[in-house]
Amino acid sequence: MSLATASRVLNGSNRKVADSYRVRVEAAATKLGYTANVAAQAIARGASAITAFIVTDMTDARFGALTRALSRETEAAGLILTVAETGGDAERERKILQTLRGQRPQGLILGAGVAGVEGPVAAEISALQAMGTRLVTFAPEDAADDADAAARAIRVIRNLPED
Repeated sequence: MSLATASRVLNGSNRKVADSYRVRVEAAATKLGYTANVAAQAIARGASAITAFIVTDMTDARFGALTRALSRETEAAGLILTVAETGGDAERERKILQTLRGQRPQGLILGAGVAGVEGPVAAEISALQAMGTRLVTFAPEDAADDADAAARAIRVIRNLPED
């Protein structure tokens, strides 16, 4: 068995690997306690499994329920949800978005009230989009059905068609 075969199995490649090899590689990985280096995978793939949800105020009831729904949806999709609160501070939003660029998130979900329309925050959002990060924005009325809103957001991030 080759290193390429092991890499295909461990990194979730779409290339075909015989079931017998897949079982052997997975057993060896379990025995060795192997975990993938997600930073290296993000570099190789151009994106990480991270989806970021940026909100102005986590204590806002709309975002609590939506965050729970997004957490369930991202987990089901094999993604990791990162949540950041800005307090409505545009400079803080810019810094959070700049940090996210280094993590190469697959998706960016902006809650209502996040600046993003112009200036440095908009420039960071544009830079993320230029890297391939998919953007979803929520207005207050969008979160009326949290489970549906979360499912739609993750479909956009995964570049899947609407139901």
